[in-house]
Amino acid sequence: MLISNKIEREITAILALNLQSLSPIQLKRLLTGFDNLPRGSDLGTAIEAEKIGRRDLFDTSHGSKTREDLIERLATGIPTLANDRKTATEIVDGCGGTVVGFQNCVAGQDALYAGLVSHFEMAPEEFEKLYNAEIAEMSPTNPVLKRFTPNIGRMRWFQAYTETRRQLLRAAIAVRLDGPGALSQHLDPYDGKPFSYVTDDREFKLSSELRDENGPLGLLIGR
Repeated sequence: MLISNKIEREITAILALNLQSLSPIQLKRLLTGFDNLPRGSDLGTAIEAEKIGRRDLFDTSHGSKTREDLIERLATGIPTLANDRKTATEIVDGCGGTVVGFQNCVAGQDALYAGLVSHFEMAPEEFEKLYNAEIAEMSPTNPVLKRFTPNIGRMRWFQAYTETRRQLLRAAIAVRLDGPGALSQHLDPYDGKPFSYVTDDREFKLSSELRDENGPLGLLIGR
């Protein structure tokens, strides 16, 4: 998901620089191409496939008989630990120092993932609040959660940026084909309203209410 979104962002920038030079036939062909693209992955699909479905941490611990055996399996079997037995020991002991305790910590992480999947359609601000509250409540007693959980709140923002850039490009194509009045049919996915539109004789810019660290997301066409 992260790789495909990065590629899409770069292609969108290239298209924006050249959109004014495309003919109406080419623009319509471009829209048809968008509609025929494979759906690809999204945040919910990725979490279900890569976290809930795989259970790598549980499988690594499977077969461990003792605390020492579990520590060895984690240190050598989890790539991010890279044979760091000190950290592996801290994780195991933080889960009670037993195989069952560690597996209970893994189950807690699984429960977090499963609970979040149904909330990925929330606004990114609200999702981030929910995610941070869950992490703050669970991580002090669950070192597995603290050590091995990616920042899903940040990923929700990343997905929102991708969805908005995609719609900005569609809206820009619609403006090229039918004029700025077409913006009423291509709404900002962030707030459900038309993108802002600013123009001069040689270029126009569409902007969203969604902001990143550089300000509102926007697309400049015609430069």
